[in-house]
Amino acid sequence: MIRPGDIEKGFDLESLLSRHGDMPAIEAGSTVITYSGLAGLVDRASVILKKNSIGEGDWIALHTENSPLHAVLLLACWNLKALFVPVHPDEPLRTVMNAIPAHILVTPETAGEKGMRIIGTGEFSGDIIPMDRENSISLISLEQNSSVIYTSGSTGSPRGVVHTVGNFIYSAMGTIESLGVDEHDRWLASLPMNHVGGLLIFMRTMLSGAALVFPGGGPAGQAIEATKPTILSLVPTQLMRFMKSDRLIHIMKDMKAILLGGAPAPTWLIDSALDNGIPIVPTYGSTESCAQATAVPINSPRGEYHTSGRPLPYREVSISIDGRVTIKGRTVFKGYVNHGRNIEINTGDEFITSDLGEFDSVGNLIIHGRCDQVFISGGENINPHEIENHLRNIENIMDAAVIPVPDIEYGMVPWAFVKTTGRLDEDAIKEKLRLALPGYKVPKRIIALGTGGDEDSKFSRKNLMELARSMAGGMDDAEDPSQL
Repeated sequence: MIRPGDIEKGFDLESLLSRHGDMPAIEAGSTVITYSGLAGLVDRASVILKKNSIGEGDWIALHTENSPLHAVLLLACWNLKALFVPVHPDEPLRTVMNAIPAHILVTPETAGEKGMRIIGTGEFSGDIIPMDRENSISLISLEQNSSVIYTSGSTGSPRGVVHTVGNFIYSAMGTIESLGVDEHDRWLASLPMNHVGGLLIFMRTMLSGAALVFPGGGPAGQAIEATKPTILSLVPTQLMRFMKSDRLIHIMKDMKAILLGGAPAPTWLIDSALDNGIPIVPTYGSTESCAQATAVPINSPRGEYHTSGRPLPYREVSISIDGRVTIKGRTVFKGYVNHGRNIEINTGDEFITSDLGEFDSVGNLIIHGRCDQVFISGGENINPHEIENHLRNIENIMDAAVIPVPDIEYGMVPWAFVKTTGRLDEDAIKEKLRLALPGYKVPKRIIALGTGGDEDSKFSRKNLMELARSMAGGMDDAEDPSQL
């Protein structure tokens, strides 16, 4: 594993890949790419991009499912001082071409599209032997721009978040140090690699000499059984689904760690995982913090697993005067993409989040919700996330979204949409909430929105608000909320 002293003058990627040599860097089904082979693939990709006039500051977009090509192009972009722009594979190709100002788009879909230079993904496959040592990988500056990751803000509008090479390296190093990741580990690529959390899985394996394992085309649960990774990164919905299988529970119990993040985890899910001996590591972070900012240390006292844990190395986490979580350190992003490819620099080396939080007596971060969705009901401030957290603590509720709805008497009142693992009993849920919340915070309506086993656990608050206001305005309930 590299240390801060190893990168004082820059990141020597070629030496790192050479050091691990014939060890497996990437496993994808029957294909195994060694670290030497990965160096050759990066070499080859750099030559192809150079032939297409790609150089410093240019954007390379990749529009495909999770694949080893994500790792190869990320490193090739570092080598050429270009920016890697991974795109969600379900995004229509025409939308990608219109919305992202990339110089080249790499995609398996090439037919009938004009207006942007396109390279087929197949051009990057082939012989993995290093091509020409004149194209060897140079020393890489930590201040160099690395990538643009698109993420939805509180308004739902995508924003391009720019990270540096140093952001990725220090983020990965902190996780490696906290978990003790080494060359014997195998980490499943279980998160989308168009998100920073998915790319960081690769960065952590590369810096530690571990292997990145791709699940193949089948369900992730089958991939876990087939590949038996030592480390997983999951969102709560995935963990809930996997825990329905006794076989997967048995496999997960033997793992080194299972990072749990991306959304608040219900209390009952955390307790169930711990009761089954599953080594979960609840985390907190964001795209702007280059994934993890805090994590619960392995083998912590049980109560600490209901917090977001403590700051990882190379990060500083504090609470601002208005109660918002503030993140500083070497993992904080460079800036946002403003117009075209213009970067609005994030000054001050810190990121003030919209999350409200505090530290407990031993230094664990506790998230109370977000400050940007607070509304007033009858003169009282209501934070939807406070109610959502209590809803998630009720058995069988996997996720929840609380929406302000106009009311003649109170101005606004809360309604809740929930995903459950069973039948919805609205009255029973309200009774449980009244034990923990004042009456004005108990939702006036609780409406089922599919099940926790659905593939996408994210809510569109805009759509839910429109639906709730339509229902409150006297429209019938014919519209199916589960279709939102």
